[in-house]
Amino acid sequence: MEYNIGEPRPINTAGHVLQSPQVDTVNRFVFPALREHAARPLQVLRDRTWTYNDAARAVHGIAQHLRERGLRPGDRVALLGENAPEWLHAFLGVLAAGGVAVPRGEDTPPEELRWVLEHSGAALAFVGSPKIAPLIPAGIEQIPLTGLPEPADVSGDELAAYASAAQPEDLAVLLYTSGTTGRPKGVMLEQRNIAHNLRTVPALVPIEAGDVWVSILPPWHTFELTVELCALSIGCMTAYSNKRRIKQDLAEHRPHFFAGVPRLWEAFQTGARDAIRKRGPFLSGLFEKCFASSRLWRKRNPLGLPLHALGKLLFYRKVARAIGGRLKYGICGGGYLPPHVDEFFAIMGVEILVGYGLTETAPVVAMRRPEKNVHGTIGRALPDTEIRVGPQGTFQVRGPQVMRGYYRDEELTGQALDQDGWFDTGDLGRITEDGDLVFTGRLKETIVLSGGENVEPEPIESSALTHPAIEQVMIVGQDRKTLAALVVPSEECAAGPDPEETVRNALLATTGSAAGFRAFERVARVHLLDEPFSVENGLLTPTLKMRRSVIADRYASEIDALCK
Repeated sequence: MEYNIGEPRPINTAGHVLQSPQVDTVNRFVFPALREHAARPLQVLRDRTWTYNDAARAVHGIAQHLRERGLRPGDRVALLGENAPEWLHAFLGVLAAGGVAVPRGEDTPPEELRWVLEHSGAALAFVGSPKIAPLIPAGIEQIPLTGLPEPADVSGDELAAYASAAQPEDLAVLLYTSGTTGRPKGVMLEQRNIAHNLRTVPALVPIEAGDVWVSILPPWHTFELTVELCALSIGCMTAYSNKRRIKQDLAEHRPHFFAGVPRLWEAFQTGARDAIRKRGPFLSGLFEKCFASSRLWRKRNPLGLPLHALGKLLFYRKVARAIGGRLKYGICGGGYLPPHVDEFFAIMGVEILVGYGLTETAPVVAMRRPEKNVHGTIGRALPDTEIRVGPQGTFQVRGPQVMRGYYRDEELTGQALDQDGWFDTGDLGRITEDGDLVFTGRLKETIVLSGGENVEPEPIESSALTHPAIEQVMIVGQDRKTLAALVVPSEECAAGPDPEETVRNALLATTGSAAGFRAFERVARVHLLDEPFSVENGLLTPTLKMRRSVIADRYASEIDALCK
């Protein structure tokens, strides 16, 4: 039995709601860890390593410098940089000095960056790239991340003072949404919001001091920020990478955990399949037969066992070794993980724990557990957390991790948070009898056809991406009779004799009734794009989500021609 959409029934891991959930601060997790694990390696970038003590000295030097410059408790400090050890030092220095961090990426459009800085009231900015320095208003002081204040020796008493300085209700981060639609909103995250994740998430996953993480996501994204803080609080080491070096860094550091957004896991899967295809038709065909048998074996069909065992011997272990070979679990957050990607890695022997949440929830409200890793779901509620399905079919959340509200926007805050503290996520879904959440789409992304049919594009796009001819796809058709698609074909498809026909046939095979969808969810019309969606051209967010409204605007004439 499942709870019907429209029946608001709160569920959490314990089966009841704790009346007085424990509240804490980020400071009380991170600053004692800097002392407790002083000799351990905390961060690695290329050939340089920072111990926990090195980081403590760097943070103390930054905090002292900020106070000398007149930073007062509650003052906003912008952090404009990409993932690097110095970014985390600056972030912790801001918290130690009592400031509020305002993180933002270096690739933020100039107009948007200026708006965020002015709207937040930032008095100071740590700047990663000299390219963005001219974009910062003259009244905001700048400190380059490549030229931070000198580290300073710090005592245990001083670290203890930093740990106890903040209160749970103090604002810790003013984090602006990535702006997939409209102007970004300033999400006010209190110390207790982030601290709830630091207390509950590591208790659910077998993280141990000394475990190695490889980091590739932008640090100003709440998912990556929380991952790094969780790792630090336990005594783990984080190795910093980027998309050009990720294969090398995974092989070199052999992480115990790796956190990525869905698009990254999809890219790993595509890369593995491409590598196998390049070994020739015989081995490629053998892999597909083994993989099909492994799918049978996962359904407890004994006929799949022989070729499943052969697949492990010849292929699967090599794929697992490409991610370091000693991964305890992969972590996925920041979006919807397509079921075929989930299944692929499970067959390869790489179990992925999916977490669910939003910037407004700091971010995790639900996650799959090692002992209850139910594929096709986005997990079950964290302790102290209530999740229900509201009248519109969207998940609603109440718990210690839910934001204070949107900065300087009472009207928008009132729309998102009701008087009883329930936050509406805007994500459509259902809750099983066991308390597992099943994501079905996003209310704001729902396509309504002219016949009144509601279509959730993401599951259809995920199905289309299983075909090797399709590299990227966005389903369109709002207020039109039928669906269509903007498609970036794969290199192999684009080099073929008739790419458009190949992609059209691929869509017909992976959408509509042929793929288990409804008949009106069939996609027969397609426009091929020469330029991929990317962060650089503004069509993807830094966490690799499609900016649907931007894509729709850029290709408005093509969409009109498709959907006549």
